[in-house]
Amino acid sequence: MRLSLPEDTVGIVFGCSRSTIRRAITETRQLLAEHGTTIEPVTLPVPLPDLIAKIKSAC
Repeated sequence: MRLSLPEDTVGIVFGCSRSTIRRAITETRQLLAEHGTTIEPVTLPVPLPDLIAKIKSAC
């Protein structure tokens, strides 16, 4: 959530569907809201394609 990555991208990284990621994000946001916690998005230090390539190479 902090990096605001597309759900499709996160799904590829974790080997699951976009709908699974969407459900997890929705549940996580609800839990955070119940506890008064907000996660602010950040600006990526590198372009998204470079970050994705780095994550894939680490797996």
